[in-house]
Amino acid sequence: GARVVEVGEKTLTIFDKSTKTKTPVPYGLCIWSAGNTPRTLVKNFVKGMPEQTNRHGLITDDFLRVKGVSDVFALGDCQTNDTSVLTGQAEKLFKEADVNGDGHLSYEEFSVLMDKAQRMYPHVNVFFATAKEALGSSVFEAADKNKDNQLDFGEFQQLLKKVDSELTSLPATAAVANQQGVYLGSLLGKAESGSAVSSLSPFHYRYMGSFAYVGDNKAVLQVPVFGAMKGWWTMLLWRAFYFSSLSSWRTRLLVGYDWTKAYVLGRDTSRL
Repeated sequence: GARVVEVGEKTLTIFDKSTKTKTPVPYGLCIWSAGNTPRTLVKNFVKGMPEQTNRHGLITDDFLRVKGVSDVFALGDCQTNDTSVLTGQAEKLFKEADVNGDGHLSYEEFSVLMDKAQRMYPHVNVFFATAKEALGSSVFEAADKNKDNQLDFGEFQQLLKKVDSELTSLPATAAVANQQGVYLGSLLGKAESGSAVSSLSPFHYRYMGSFAYVGDNKAVLQVPVFGAMKGWWTMLLWRAFYFSSLSSWRTRLLVGYDWTKAYVLGRDTSRL
């Protein structure tokens, strides 16, 4: 693979990972698309915190509490999910499930633990819902590598890694941040009234769909039930939603005037 390491006035510098060499490449127009990076405040905040191992943001628990400190919450672009929820407590879970203390989990012991985990961790439900089709057998049978009808700690730990692989970071969008803000406001209000945070419901992001303007008076819409949709009515729906979300009537009048002018006279490209 290769990556851009420098953008000059007329050339890009490409670094080849296999040969460890840098090569200048001339360009006429450079369009740069890059991801988010933490602010200096966030970088300084996580220094000396072994729990914070993600370089893209602050790792939080299911209640948006920053791991490694107390009474600090994070949301939006600076927050990321903990993707080792079960793996990080594998030893504790194994001892809890191993009722007879023989160092192995029987099918019954494993079932009791997983039933409890499915109630506590939503991603466990997702894993079990698709596991049989993906693995071609039951989860327990697939995890039992040596086919002795029981799981040792190593087999159990490998299974938890597969379960945790269902966890992904939430997209860095305004929809996620908005839901997190509403949730956190409610949670802090209940905590202020004396409720323990851990006794409250964890945050669950609800994907409501995606709406985007793609240029040339066209828009696309994707919703969970109906899938992707397009057409002239989708563009009208997008404009209605966009118009209603503007903060003031002055802004709405200016945007409406701009849309009407562009429709009648076309876009002014002289300043591009």
